Amino acid sequence: MGFASVTSPPPSGNLVMPMGSDYDYQDYSFNIPDGEITQFIFAVGCTYAVSTAVLSQRFTPEYRVPQHNKKAASEVRVEVTSNELLPGDILSTAEITISVLDINHGVETGSGLDQMAHDSSVANIQYEIPGITSEIQNDYLVNGGDGRDPLNPLSFIATITNTAGGDSGSYPGLLKVLDSYPTGQNQSPLLGSNDGIKRVEPLENPLYGLFNITEFATYALFEIDISFSPEDPVAIIITDPDPPDISATNSTINLDGSTSYDPDGGPITLYEWDFEWDGVPANFNPDVFGMDAVIDYDYGCIPGIFTCGLRVTDDDTPAGVSEIVSVDITLVDDFIPGNWETPIEVGEEKIQGDMLYVTGQSLQVDSDGFTHIITYNTDDIFHRSFKDGIMSAVDIVPGTPDSFRMVTSAIDNDDTLHVVWLTNWPEATMQHTSMVGGVFTGIVDDLYIEAQTGYKSQMMNIQRNDSGHIMVTFLNYDPDKVDVYFKYTINTGGGFSPTINIPHQIHIRSGTGPNPSYTNVAPNLIATPDGNFHQIFYSKEADLVYNVRIHDLVYDGLNWDPPRVAYDYPNSGQTMYDISACPDRDGDIHIIGQHEAGHRMHYVRYDAEIDTWLDDIAVADDSDSGFSFGAVEVDDSNMVHMAYTGSDGYIHLKVFCDCSDEATVLALPTVIIDDTTVNNEQNHIDFNWNLDGDLTAIYQDTRSSPIRSYFNVLTYD
Repeated sequence: MGFASVTSPPPSGNLVMPMGSDYDYQDYSFNIPDGEITQFIFAVGCTYAVSTAVLSQRFTPEYRVPQHNKKAASEVRVEVTSNELLPGDILSTAEITISVLDINHGVETGSGLDQMAHDSSVANIQYEIPGITSEIQNDYLVNGGDGRDPLNPLSFIATITNTAGGDSGSYPGLLKVLDSYPTGQNQSPLLGSNDGIKRVEPLENPLYGLFNITEFATYALFEIDISFSPEDPVAIIITDPDPPDISATNSTINLDGSTSYDPDGGPITLYEWDFEWDGVPANFNPDVFGMDAVIDYDYGCIPGIFTCGLRVTDDDTPAGVSEIVSVDITLVDDFIPGNWETPIEVGEEKIQGDMLYVTGQSLQVDSDGFTHIITYNTDDIFHRSFKDGIMSAVDIVPGTPDSFRMVTSAIDNDDTLHVVWLTNWPEATMQHTSMVGGVFTGIVDDLYIEAQTGYKSQMMNIQRNDSGHIMVTFLNYDPDKVDVYFKYTINTGGGFSPTINIPHQIHIRSGTGPNPSYTNVAPNLIATPDGNFHQIFYSKEADLVYNVRIHDLVYDGLNWDPPRVAYDYPNSGQTMYDISACPDRDGDIHIIGQHEAGHRMHYVRYDAEIDTWLDDIAVADDSDSGFSFGAVEVDDSNMVHMAYTGSDGYIHLKVFCDCSDEATVLALPTVIIDDTTVNNEQNHIDFNWNLDGDLTAIYQDTRSSPIRSYFNVLTYD
């Protein structure tokens, strides 16, 4: 417009910027001396659509949208969104996304000022990649968008196929976006509808240079690669121990697949472990899969050779999968049965003698290695401690001698021994006292006083979890056994709360039914390593005369989950009752109980890893007589130590692997823990582990009148 540009070269003009350029930004620096006054004129040029047919109309143009502006798309971009092209593979493909800015696209046609005389939209898209496509392609799908919105342009998707069988390398591709605007629409009579005039020689008539544009199109150049053929990843297993030989008493092996690698340099995206693979690829069934490159696995205690398989996957497209690599793991049985020491008599020569409560905790071990023994008769509760073969003198536990029942005990993390019992039978009051530093405090607290007329309390249990919290549960029921509750209180370090008339309760049954006995449920309170408490109990359902089910109630520190069935055997001659339960280090729960009217002892295990109660198995069989008064504990090698009173009146011990089958366990021998008595009336055994890993057993033995209690220790070589 007559102003000279101050830059060289000047700013880009209309349609000068190369195809595919981003928005143009330019910085200009001027060195202006201090004190001088300098004036600037900054001019912005803009091309409008002006419809002038003859010279005289140039001062009164009609502006239309955008009749004489650029017909073809103003910007085209190509992005490779997925690429699975493989060298020489004529079926391999890639996908590109085409983005188009075309302000004319879709504008209505007509004579209005907001219309166009002819449609000027995206009409077709053609593309070719020499060396990959064997001919020009025009297959694409519309994917939405707006030609006037740079943030959401028109979008098209096209599939590239390696029809030419191209090899590895980088290939340039050319893409053309054709416009629907027709050629030869110039309204100037002088130009005869031609689109333009080209340059001619100086002496030639310019009208000899008239021409038509054969197509209105915008081009874009892009690149696409054909990668080399990806190699499958390599799976590697390193074991600890190495060689991978383990034993029943140390059956955990460390499996390390972290050195597995992708030869193409990519990451491993999936590790799949089959711990007991049979060697057949089709039978590879991952037990664990994900990003666990290093894992510990416990092979239990059944001797044998186990094949562990590892399969890894990389990030190639498509993903590469390794051949399965495996390692054979040998597990040997190195379990050495322990020997029972000479029994030590701890009973008092009283008319009533000592007694044990079969479902309570009679044995507790403190941090100094002292084993505390709690026994009782109707007049007194007795305490003794034992360590290194030396038995302490007897302490009389403070309390009101009024028909003691259900005496239980537990030691918290501060080595305080808590003793809890029921008195004022049959309605019952629950009382508590404690021993600190080897001395009873003499303070007796009433933790619960029965407030419901006619209700009774029994079947009390106590347990401590790993946090040192102590829970006490007991059964509360009406005389007609219509309503039955579990009530509980918990001491988290500040004392049992509340102290009177515990409001915490779980209603476990209503209604009489044909066989309403729900009070003789043999409840077992246990604490698992996750800090939860489990109340294990059996029941005869109200609507089934003979069906006996074992239930599991779980307390997570805040709430009790609804009870779930752990065992169900609907047969009158095959019921499991008088159960004993314990946890192990893995969080599994182990239960034993009498079965088939006492002729069998059965075992059932809760597998914490898969959150499932497994099928029960028979672990002892005596078709002529029967068993009673069982106890169970599990050592650190997952060996189950099960004791019970046999038909001969002695307490027998059987040790088996927690994953053994029924035939294996039934074939194992039993050991009589004490054969020194003469009248064979041993019962009510209780187990616990001392700090040396020795199994401590206390049991009741009626040699004659009075009743005596005996104490024994099982140690391993």
